[in-house]
Amino acid sequence: GLLTRRDRKRLHLAAAAHLTKAFDNEGEEVAEIIAAHLLEALGATRPEEPDHDAVRRRAVAALGRAARHAATIGAPEIALRAYTQAAELSDDHERPELVQAAGEMALQAGRSREAVALLDNAAAAYQQGGRRREAAMTAGPAGRALIRLGHNREAADRITRALDTLTDSDDISPDKARLNAVLGAALWSAGDYEQSAAVLERALAAAEAYERHDVLAAALNSKGTVYALMGRPLEAGSSYGLAIQVALRHGADDVLYLAQGNLANVAVNWDLSGAIDHAEAAIASSRRRGDPHMESITAGVLAHVLLLAGRWDQLDQLTHELLDRRPDRPHAEFLYQARVLLHAARGDGGGADEALGHLTAWEAGHDNVELTAEYDSCVIVARIAQGNAAAALDTALRALPAAVKLLTPAHESVRNSWPDAFGAALHLGRLEDAQTLMALFTDGPPGHIPPYLRAHVARAQALLAAAQGRHDGVEENLHDAVDRFEQLAYPLWLAATRTDLAAWLIDLGRSDEAAPLLRE
Repeated sequence: GLLTRRDRKRLHLAAAAHLTKAFDNEGEEVAEIIAAHLLEALGATRPEEPDHDAVRRRAVAALGRAARHAATIGAPEIALRAYTQAAELSDDHERPELVQAAGEMALQAGRSREAVALLDNAAAAYQQGGRRREAAMTAGPAGRALIRLGHNREAADRITRALDTLTDSDDISPDKARLNAVLGAALWSAGDYEQSAAVLERALAAAEAYERHDVLAAALNSKGTVYALMGRPLEAGSSYGLAIQVALRHGADDVLYLAQGNLANVAVNWDLSGAIDHAEAAIASSRRRGDPHMESITAGVLAHVLLLAGRWDQLDQLTHELLDRRPDRPHAEFLYQARVLLHAARGDGGGADEALGHLTAWEAGHDNVELTAEYDSCVIVARIAQGNAAAALDTALRALPAAVKLLTPAHESVRNSWPDAFGAALHLGRLEDAQTLMALFTDGPPGHIPPYLRAHVARAQALLAAAQGRHDGVEENLHDAVDRFEQLAYPLWLAATRTDLAAWLIDLGRSDEAAPLLRE
């Protein structure tokens, strides 16, 4: 502070030069420190001095290197700040790229609204400079941000307009492939699976033709989700697996953790092995990327496995740690959803209702059919936990047929709430409603019903028959359900079904057969 302005400038420039030479790759490892020295040097340089513009350009370049380095080590917040600073110091030609990069870092950091605003600014700056293609390509990351916000139709419309502005004669050009990969994701998120599949085929063809491996991995990941939402888990798992292979082989880290998380989700929804391993790998990858958005989603997937496996204390600890670590966590709804289910399973109606209060974004729904269904399923289980079976059943009769039709019976919104909804119908003596809920599964193809729900169907058929005063098939179906839940290693429903069977045996005067079931 006692040095003259000229000495401060000289020494900061010397320090920056020394660090650039002393460390590999022009000081990549200490890029942020080099940028700080150059910013100090710029602050000590008067605008009228002949080297002012040269120092400014060096500072902008150093901030860009610091931002890129931060992005590679999973520090998108630091990268966002560096790109923003660089944009503020840049000239009109440099600025749009730096603002766009800042928007992409905001997206990676889970700041979706900020990302859209920055990308809008970048697009406007490109347009002002007559750079229409660059302006159009901002629709890709902006579309991803809008999808995260639940504005799927808006994302699809924005990308479609961008595609219309591209004048490529080749319909499978690399730029069109990149936009189509995001458009496919927007369309399946809005429930338009057939159009999404057609768009993704165009993206895949172009990605392979032009060897754009990041686009190939992204399109394979989205294609897997289309298959999953159409009730085709084997093809979904295959597409996710291919996406993971391509991402690992070609360093597409921004797709890797998405595909890992989706593979975990398919494993959970279809009761396949490896769900915990896939979910933990996805969480680790999202943390390396510094993406709290995907960390929340994949932790929510892991929480579903832990709930079914009876590892409730571990689930409790997982959600508390993540929510405590970052109270403003993006997509914390997935963690609060897990807490609704946990409190409901423990019979804690107050806790379930408190967690439900954090799902207001899902209640709004926008045009995201999945999130609307997820919210309705949470309402059903929370109302059951609060002792309001009638409200739960009314919500189920309204919401579950649409969820089964649009998302398949394997979707977690159906899995999470159907058993409770059926139980509410029996509890209230509304047997016709119970039959209506049963028909959601029994009237469709058996291949669309995952093992967990097949076990519930066997249990439900037995309980409905007993409630109607019919005993044929009750024992066989309950034993079948017990065997299925035992194979799945889902202890809560195994205990519940053994208790059902024991109660039925006691009613028939067969208490000696019931006792071992109750002990178990």
